[in-house]
Order: sequence, then C-alpha cells, then structure tokens
Amino acid sequence: MNNTFKKIISILLCMLMVLSIAAMTACNSQGDESEKSSGAQTESDEKVSVVVFSADAAKGSVISAKDVEIVELPESSLPEKYFTKRTDAIGRKLDADVKAGDCVHEGILVPDENAQNGISKDDINAIKEELRNKFKEELRKELLAELKGDIESGAIYGSDLGYVVLTDYVAANTGKDVSAEIQKVIDDNPKKTIYVPDGVYVLASPIVTSADPAKSVSFQLSNFAVFQAAAGWAHEEAMIRIGAKDTDAESDVASGNYSFNSGIIDGNGIAKGIAVESGTNFAIRNSSIKHTSIGIHVKETASATDIDLVHVVCNNKKDSIGVLLEGPDNTVTDMRIASMQTGIMLRSTGNFLRNLHPLYIWGAEHVSDTNIVYAESVAFFDQSDGVNFYDFCYSDEMSTGFRFGENARPVTQSCFVMWYSKKGNRQIGIEADGKFEGTVLDIVVSLHGDLPADAIVEFLRVGEDGGQGIIQNPKFTASYTRNDCYKDYLVGRVAS
Repeated sequence: MNNTFKKIISILLCMLMVLSIAAMTACNSQGDESEKSSGAQTESDEKVSVVVFSADAAKGSVISAKDVEIVELPESSLPEKYFTKRTDAIGRKLDADVKAGDCVHEGILVPDENAQNGISKDDINAIKEELRNKFKEELRKELLAELKGDIESGAIYGSDLGYVVLTDYVAANTGKDVSAEIQKVIDDNPKKTIYVPDGVYVLASPIVTSADPAKSVSFQLSNFAVFQAAAGWAHEEAMIRIGAKDTDAESDVASGNYSFNSGIIDGNGIAKGIAVESGTNFAIRNSSIKHTSIGIHVKETASATDIDLVHVVCNNKKDSIGVLLEGPDNTVTDMRIASMQTGIMLRSTGNFLRNLHPLYIWGAEHVSDTNIVYAESVAFFDQSDGVNFYDFCYSDEMSTGFRFGENARPVTQSCFVMWYSKKGNRQIGIEADGKFEGTVLDIVVSLHGDLPADAIVEFLRVGEDGGQGIIQNPKFTASYTRNDCYKDYLVGRVAS
C-alpha cells in the first residue's frame, strides 16, 4: 500500500469518525427518557456497522446506499432496538419519516417485497465503493491543499505525486560538484517536476533546462534546499538557466507553464542566480536568492515571466542588480532586494511592478574598491524606450529612487522614496536622464532638510527641459528640495 493510498484511508477514517459522533448524538436522542435510562449496556464493546441517514427520507422510502452513511460505532453506545446489520437495513422500507442524522431502528423498518435482503459480499463491496465515491472529490481537494506541507514534512514522499525526487539520484550535502548529475536527472525526465529535498547541492557549472515544452521541467524545492555555486565559480552565465537549450523548438509557448518554486540559490558571492533565457509564462516563486551579482535575469529572448515573493540579496559589488528585465511583459510582485547597486533595472516595456522594496545596506562600500558606490545606487532604473508600470514600489535609502532613461515613459502610482539616515549626502527622488516624460501619481519622497550645503537634495532632477511628463499631488517638503524644476510638471498641489 503506497503512502498516497494510506493518506486517503487516513482521511476517510477521520471523516467517518466525525460522522460517527453525529450518529451517536442522533441515536441517543431517539426513544423516551425511560428507555434511555433502562437500556442495558452490553459487556463487550465490539464495534458494529451503523446506518445513519445523510438526508431526510419520507415514509415508504426504500433505504439505499445513496441515502445513508455507514460507520462503525461501539455496540455499547447503541439503543437496544437498533438494527446492527447493514444488510438488514439497506433494501427495506421506512414506516415513518426520518431526518438527516437519524439512525435506523427496527421499529421504523418494514419488509419490501422486492428487496433483496440477502446481499452478497460483492454487493456489500459495491455499497462501500459507492460511499467512498461520495467523498472522492472532497478528499482530492483536501489532499491537494495539504500536499506541499506534507511533502516538506516528509509525510508524503514526492514520488507518490509523480515528482522526480532528486535525492533518489544525487546525494545532498557532499560538498562536491553535482551539477553534471543534476543535469542528467533533468535531461532524463522531460515534462516532470523535479523535487529537491532539504540539503546543499554544489554546482560548479550551470544547470540548463530546455525551451522545448516537450523536454522542459519544473523545479519544486523544499524550503531549505540550496543550490550553491562552488568556490571559484568561473562562468558568466547564471547558475540556473531556464530555456537555454532547444531554443529553436517549434512552439509559441516554449517553457510555458513551468516554474521554479521555493528553496535557495546561493551565488557564493560570485555567480549570477537564475536566468530565464527563452520562452514565455515561466514563474519564479517563494524563493531566496542570495550572494549573487545578478539575482534574476529575464533575457530579451524571453517574455511574460512571473516573479513573486522572491527575496534577493546581492553581493554588494559594483554593477550588482537585483532583477534585470530585458524581455517584455513581465510581472514582478512582493519582493525585497538588498545589497545591490541597482534594485530593478528595466530594458523592456510592458512590465508591471508592484510592492517592490530595494534597500541599500551601508558598510560594504568602505570594504573594497570593487564594492557598491552609494552615489551610483538606484532603486528603480528604467532604461526602456516605452511604458512600464510601478505600483506601491518603495526605494529605501538608495541614492536615487526612480531613474528614467531618455526614452522611458513610466507610469508610477502611490510609490515611496525615503532615507532613514543622513549618510551619503545625495538624495534624489526622481531623476530623468533626458526630458521628463513620466506620469507620477501620489508619490511620497521623504527628503532631509538639514544635510550639508554641498549635498544633493532634489525631489526631481532632469537632464533636459521641455518634457511632457506629469507629477500629480506629490507629497514632500518643498523647502527641502534644492531646485524647483518639478513645478514645470506639477498637477494639483504639493502636500508636505
């Protein structure tokens, strides 16, 4: 008996126990008080089959498996006149109306001329199967809801669900390079989900998936499963390369409906994390990506990637980027990004960004000349030639909150730029490399008003006058900004 079947049996027993309690309550409520008090308890407590109505039934109805639940109850809990044999109940008529939850009593049953009271073993098994089928859909939903947690806790083994369990082929925590072994598992199991149990898996080379939907895979990592770059990583490409081979596959939805879920990618201070290199509709969810030069890279040959609930911590080096979007039409939501030069860099259009929080971490800039430079730090750097959308995005302590390239026409709504310290002497809420062509709605910028005279403190900085952008109802202290070019684009008023 496999683990999945055991799971189903376990849930059935739990459901039957609940029904049993209901049946006991209903049975004990029938008969007068004197009968209850005088009913002798049997010395044995052997369990017997109990027929309990699952719905109201009218007088004259013939009892069938469709009308009742069959559960097991201790014999001592039953009334004296209770019919204990299911074969004596099913197939007989009622001489009184019954309610859902009522037990079958001898006094309300009458023979039916057409009833087959001598039910065979096969008939009984058929009745059992009919009752199981009543719960099949409910069980399926309940099981699916519990699967993720049960797999991670070890209650269900991944292979029971059709997953390919990596540790059946590759040992974790060896400290040795297992990239070739993992690649073989991927290549040998097209259109499968690779389940990665907790442990550390060292990669000296990138692992690669196919862009051909007939060959691609999904990854499901346990929460503490780690893909870690080996010391001395010497590759320009990312550790995990999605859709990087078979890119000439004849499909409009290469890699469609595949994903990388949960777990940790550790770049060991050197490597890039995960790159989506071709295809559409790939998803990265619930993962932690740390110590990388680039956390996530969607290349120009990919599109429509969903990135959600991913925590990125880069390596505090110059040119480090949390998320780099070169392919279009991506959705990036609910992320924190830290220890990088640029939080989100966009070179494509049609992207939707919501609830993103890039954070500058002080200290690393003093360690080495190769480390990040505060004055060059940007939370959101839009280098595209069109429109991207920002909603509830939050720049935290970055030198520049939003920086827009010469051809960018962003739309931002309810965004926030703040500095919790007075370090760096450079605070720019919005910067346009050329003319300002953006639409900025309801932004909050918390400039400091007591920085040194040589500090750069500006709500808006533009590289060239004359843009057609709009800034509507911003909130900042107007007296703190050291230029007032924002007035050329202001619609509404400034709230401080």
